[in-house]
Amino acid sequence: MAAAQAGCHIFLEKPMATTLEDADSIIKTCTSAGVKLMIGYILRFEVSYAMIKSAITEGSVGRFLSAYARRMATINEARRLGGRVSPVSYIGVHDIDQFLWYHPVPVKSVYAKALYGRVWEELGTYDSAWMMIEFEDGALGVHEVGWCLPEEWAGWQRPASWGGFADVRMNVIGSEGNLNLDFTPMDLFGVDRDGWKLPDTRHWPSMHGKLVGAARLELEHFFDCVLEDKQPLVSGDDGRRSLEVMLAAERSIAEGRIVTLPL
Repeated sequence: MAAAQAGCHIFLEKPMATTLEDADSIIKTCTSAGVKLMIGYILRFEVSYAMIKSAITEGSVGRFLSAYARRMATINEARRLGGRVSPVSYIGVHDIDQFLWYHPVPVKSVYAKALYGRVWEELGTYDSAWMMIEFEDGALGVHEVGWCLPEEWAGWQRPASWGGFADVRMNVIGSEGNLNLDFTPMDLFGVDRDGWKLPDTRHWPSMHGKLVGAARLELEHFFDCVLEDKQPLVSGDDGRRSLEVMLAAERSIAEGRIVTLPL
């Protein structure tokens, strides 16, 4: 908010805030200051996720019925964050945003259930969660998210240039077809005496000493919006919607019940 009041355009990582009140204050301040506000949902700039969106928009799979997303990181990701945040709030919001992008219908309710294992024992944060998002038209979004993959999933030392990733999938079912994305592995894998390696080749890999992939495209889009006075693909209102669903999932876990929206 201070940066916006100083006239800076804002690229803000996800989730945009930890409360809806803070999200509303951010949006209001950026609007009053006349600056751009873009929320960092990188998957909108990954070509396969974007092609799912275009297929749905063109109606090639008919009426949207459901989507299933899996995003499972290693326990080392939980350790890096030291128990400060949950997997729903840190990485689950990516797929929540995809559900809302693919199917822009108000969310009716959210139900989530957490699972407890090594991460819980070590850091006091639940290991993974399942959530079901029900839209007002009856469509569903089901998400499995966590960081309970073993260290060995992405623990190789060589090649050092191969950054590890996670177990990631997206499946969309329509009345006339379905769409499937599987990044486990992506489009490259290898094996040597140390075992199998499944590197990230699409989100933020380095090539010839420079960042490439979706992260580069995301930032280039933000720069283009500033230079050409365009509205960003991911607005503050988009960020608020995904935040509300995320907060509903956390409340559902804490209270053991279905949570209706709006909060």
